[in-house]
Amino acid sequence: MQIEFKDGKYKFTPLIVEYLLPATGQTGETMVNVALKGELISYNQKGKLKSSYAVVPQSVQELFNALNAALKTYLETGKRSESQSGDDWE
Repeated sequence: MQIEFKDGKYKFTPLIVEYLLPATGQTGETMVNVALKGELISYNQKGKLKSSYAVVPQSVQELFNALNAALKTYLETGKRSESQSGDDWE
C-alpha cells in the first residue's frame, strides 16, 4: 500500500492485492494475485467472472472502503476506530 499526502489530502494506492480462494472439491485453498490493472486472472476468455472468484470484487471493494474509513478516522483524531483490532502500536 502506498499512501501519499498533498495539500491536506491523501490518497492510497494498493500495490498488490492477494485473495485466498476457499478449497473446492477439486483443489485446496489457493492464494491468488488479483490484478489491479490490465488483464484480470479472475475472468475467463469470454470476459465473464469465473464462479470461484464471484466474491472477489465485492470483497476487495469492502476491504478498501473499510481501510479508507479507518485511515480517515486516524488522521482526523489520531486514534484508531473502535472497530480496529490488533496489537497496540502506540
